Amino acid sequence: MIELTKIGKVFNNHNNKAVEALREISLSIKKGSFTSVIGPSGCGKTTLLKIIGAILDPSEGSVSIDGKSPSQALLKHYFGFVFQEPTLLPWRSVIKNIQLPGEILSEKKAIARAGNLVELAGLAGFEDLLPKELSGGMKTRVAIARALSFHPPVLLMDEPFGSLDEMTRDTMNSELLRIWEEIRATVIFVTHSIREAVLLSDNVVILTPRPGQVKKIIHIDLPRPRIREMYRLPQFGEIAGNIRELLIF
Repeated sequence: MIELTKIGKVFNNHNNKAVEALREISLSIKKGSFTSVIGPSGCGKTTLLKIIGAILDPSEGSVSIDGKSPSQALLKHYFGFVFQEPTLLPWRSVIKNIQLPGEILSEKKAIARAGNLVELAGLAGFEDLLPKELSGGMKTRVAIARALSFHPPVLLMDEPFGSLDEMTRDTMNSELLRIWEEIRATVIFVTHSIREAVLLSDNVVILTPRPGQVKKIIHIDLPRPRIREMYRLPQFGEIAGNIRELLIF
């Protein structure tokens, strides 16, 4: 579904010096799959996500989304975004935040779907609360439900659980797996957590330090549905250990 061919990205810093963020990134991502991108800080993970989602243009190379360019896919409402911070509107209730994309896109079906997404995201009973009345994990649930409100084929997630404590993060991993099993969007998920990447993913893309290049793609050969108890499996530990070794540069 998503094809990246020799993607490169160069920025100019405040001194107008060229900084190469990404170099010759080539990936093929299947429809309905869950792909995590992991690598050291500053290696271009978020930049890569933004290029796929048409927020940034590559300096070189090409991206194809179902045969479309990222900008064409964006106009067709292909992408749901979940950022590091939930970025909820503080004056709107939970259900009103979820309905926001539908209102912007004038999609009555998306607005009507908010009630179902409240149930799907485990937010029943919290519909009328404001963001300030929610925990960090609940805010993230709202952000995920909002991103799914118009049924995007691709869900782009940039470390959405990074600010959560470990117990809440484990819970949110389980919840994301449950939601994904139901919707089967194509997910690209940026993370710094090896354990999270192994539990969630079909494939883990390991990037080198800047400029980010694909060092290796690890296929996660664990059965689905995935559950937290898999952390204790020897196979899980072996896969996580292999990824950890590949992240030593």
